[in-house]
Order: sequence, then structure tokens, then C-alpha cells
Amino acid sequence: MTWFYLSALMILAIFFKFNRFWSVRNLDLIGLILLTPGLLFLAMCGSQLGYIWMFGIHLAILVRLLFDTVMVRRPLLEPNLTSSGLTFACFALFAFMVANITINRGEQLDSIRTVRLEQILYLTDHSPPQTPLRSPGYAPFYAWAEKTSQILAPSDSLLSQLKEARLKKRTAKTDEGNEKENPVIPPEILPITSPPILADETLPALFNEPLSLPEETRNASLPVISDAFALSTVLVTHLLIVLGLLFIGHVHFGNIRAGVAAAALYLLHPYTNQMLGRIDHFVPAMFLVWAVVFYRRPLWSGLLIGLAAVLVFYPIFLIPLWCGFYWKRGWIRFICGIGVCYTTFVLLLFFTTTGFSSFGFQLANLLGRGCFLLEYPNGLWEIWSPFYRIPVIALFFVFSFGMWIWPTHKHLATLIGCSTIIMLFIQFWQSHQGGLYIAWYLPLLILTIFRPNLEDRTASSTVVEARYWF
Repeated sequence: MTWFYLSALMILAIFFKFNRFWSVRNLDLIGLILLTPGLLFLAMCGSQLGYIWMFGIHLAILVRLLFDTVMVRRPLLEPNLTSSGLTFACFALFAFMVANITINRGEQLDSIRTVRLEQILYLTDHSPPQTPLRSPGYAPFYAWAEKTSQILAPSDSLLSQLKEARLKKRTAKTDEGNEKENPVIPPEILPITSPPILADETLPALFNEPLSLPEETRNASLPVISDAFALSTVLVTHLLIVLGLLFIGHVHFGNIRAGVAAAALYLLHPYTNQMLGRIDHFVPAMFLVWAVVFYRRPLWSGLLIGLAAVLVFYPIFLIPLWCGFYWKRGWIRFICGIGVCYTTFVLLLFFTTTGFSSFGFQLANLLGRGCFLLEYPNGLWEIWSPFYRIPVIALFFVFSFGMWIWPTHKHLATLIGCSTIIMLFIQFWQSHQGGLYIAWYLPLLILTIFRPNLEDRTASSTVVEARYWF
């Protein structure tokens, strides 16, 4: 967990403007750093206090983003490190990422001190009692993400050490005479002996097969190439996010140093390091970043946002905002891109599932089944009654669909900022680990932090005409 503290100090050293202490840039950096204690609470003791902490920080960031829609003056605040230094930092941080994911996994993990937060959460999710999957989206994608998490999960011997460490911690509290109620701790982490319930009994065998196997059969069920493919997928996803940030800084912001700084901050943030193997977090973020890259071509942006929405459903709420941006030019092409994605995946489900009941279940999940259910909550909504999600969801709907007409003057800056707001707002009512899917908005938030004045980048002046779709 040393990286939590070290990365926070490095962020301050590289990006904090000490000669302008009360600048908005500094407040943004402090907000990003303050997400770290919430992650630490979850990693160290599994306390629900982590979700409560992140709820409060997310609320503060949301208020700041709302003010960003009316901020016109954007002074150029360069990082404290030179361009060559930032470039070297990006290469070094990505190299550390490669080493982290290739070494700290499975049997190669030999110490509980090197276990990442994503691995702890995976073990917690697969401890009894297990609940059905309630995450909406494309079921095969979640099966793929499950396989990847399983490959990265620690061995059973390390699980026993982690269990003993937690038992010692709880025993020490008892010996000190602390009679107060202990913080809410998830079920004890035990060796995985049974598969999680992925979705429904009607799912075909491919998605109903055991995904969490005992250690002695894990390697036999997954060929060697599966490990290499899973690790390559994770690294390519992060690499594409970094390249997207670089492209946006160089082409859309007109400042390559801003793009390198955004990429360095993304790689440096503790969340990226601790959750880097969760492709259900980062693959949708990759598509959203590249949707901004291709914002001048509505068809391509529609395809990319459609892919993100098909996989995890929630990015579908970006449609009103992006349609409002393209309203004077390109909104039909944008909708066509989303329609092509959904049509393709519906046909794919139809030809790959066995039986209409299975197809109907997966189609309903693709279209958001389970998104608004009040059953089987975890994370923040294990503490608070899930019925309180209802007014939050209602407020979100009003806000999301209101983005069609507000802000009235939409340009690239409002497109990025308001997309960040929507993906951040989802964290408040998401029933499964709500508040922890930081990757869905983190790259967009970093772009908002480093963006210049982009009021001239409107759809009418920048979007390519229909005859130049490609």
C-alpha cells in the first residue's frame, strides 16, 4: 500500500502550483488525492467507511464540475516537470504497470503486502453468501472480466494468510478491551470452492460454467494462452487510454504537453494502480476517451459510445448530452452509430444463445435489466436502505435528459465536462460497488482539469460534414 502515499506525493510535486495555492487546478488535484483514503479503507480493513468516504468526495467533485460549465477563463498552468521529464515518467509508470500485472498475480504472489485492491474485492465478492449478478450489460463481457479477475486472483495459500491477518487484527481489538461494535467487515475470506452465480439458470453453458475453481483445477481449466491474452487485453486497454489522452491534448487542446501531463496523472493515480486488472472498469472508459477523440465524426463517436453502453449499459445516459451537442450537425449520424452497435450485439446474442428464454434474459440484461432493482445491493447501499436510491435515480434522470437542452451553448469543453458529470452521478445510485467505478469518469475528469478554453469548438464549426464520414 506504499503506492497510495507515494503517488499522492508525486502528484503534488509534479502538478501542484505552489505559487497559486488557491487555483482551481490545485483543488482538483486535492480532490483526486482525497479519493485515496476511501480506497485505503477498503483495502486495509474492508470497512464500509470507504464507500461513505468516496460518496462525500464524489459529491464535492460533482459540485466543482457543475461550476466548470460556466468557467470561461482558463489560465495556462503548466506542470512543474518539463515535457521530456513527463514523457519519461509516462514510460516509467507504464513499465511499472506491466511489471505489476505480470508479477503480482496467482501463485507468483508471495506476500499479502503486494495484494492489490482489485484482488481483495474479487475475493470478497466470491465469499459466501453469493448473490446473482445484477450488473446490466453484455453477459459474455462480464464472463470475460470474470475470467481475467480469476487469473489475477491470489492463490489459496495467500488467502489463508490474509484470513489469519484479519483474524489477528480483530483479536487485537478485543484484547484491548474495545467493547464498541466493530466496523462492518465483509465475510471472512475463505479458499474459493464454489462458483459465483453469474446470472440465471437459463444462461447457456458457456456463461453458466464455474468461473471460480479450486486452485488445483484452475490451471487445467484455463490454457496458458488465456493468461497471456487476458494480461495483453488489460495492458492494451490502458495503453489505448493513454494514447487517447495524448491525442486529445495534442490535436483538440493544441498542447501536447497537456496531453502528456494528463496521461502521466492517469498512470500515477492510485486507483489505476490498484484496480488495473478490472476490465469492466477500464474498457468502457477506453471507448469514452476515444469517443472524445473522434468527436468531429459523429458516426464514429456513436459507435464508440454504443460499444461502451452495450458492455456495461450505463454510458447510454450520455446520449441526450451528445445529441444536444450534435443537434445542429450530426445527431442523426450519432444515433445511427449507436443503433448499429445495439443491432449487431442483439443479432450476436440471437445466434449464440440456446433457447428463447436464454436469449430473452440476456437481451433484457443488455437493455438494463437489474439496473434499477433494489435487491442484492452491496457497497454503499448495504449500509443505507436501497429505497433511498429511488429519489437519487429520479434526480439523475431529470439531470441526464436535461443535458439535451442545458447548457444552451455546447462546445467541446462542456461535452467533456458534462460527460464526466453524468458518469460520476451514476456512482451515487449504482447498486453494485457504487462509487468504486472511478475509471468510468477518471480520464474525462483529468481532461477537464487540463483543458484550455474551448468555446470555439462547437459542432457547427468543427464537426465534419456527412460526405466525409470516414
